[in-house]
Amino acid sequence: GMGLSPASKCAALGSSSVATLILIRHGESTWNKDYDERFTGWFDAPLSKLGKREAIEAGRMLRERGILGTVNVAFTSKLKRSYDTLELMMDENSGGAPFPVSRSWRLNERHYGGLQGYNKNAVVGAIYDKEDVRKWRRAWNVPPPPPTV
Repeated sequence: GMGLSPASKCAALGSSSVATLILIRHGESTWNKDYDERFTGWFDAPLSKLGKREAIEAGRMLRERGILGTVNVAFTSKLKRSYDTLELMMDENSGGAPFPVSRSWRLNERHYGGLQGYNKNAVVGAIYDKEDVRKWRRAWNVPPPPPTV
């Protein structure tokens, strides 16, 4: 059968249940490091060496606080950097019970359109107006320029 999604299973617990929500951002990606602050967006940049260490450290901190072993469902984007962060964190939970992982493109980083791949500082002034770039980076309702092919 199709069964319940992880979100449905959580909802099925009822309103009297108490849950802990843990939010973790992925570790540093190679595009944040090696390529000097590029707009990454949906480009599937892997974790850098530092990013892998950050993920392991996050898992260690959660384990030491007794939180890691209580995780019963995880949600992550479809991007490798996010999924790998989760995997490295959970490696710190040796012997922990397995739990469902839901991967969705809806949790991907925002799509930067035509900005994707450009250095964040280089596009300001040289290619696009500073105020336009600020809006594209921070506003939720202002789309970036379309990607060029």
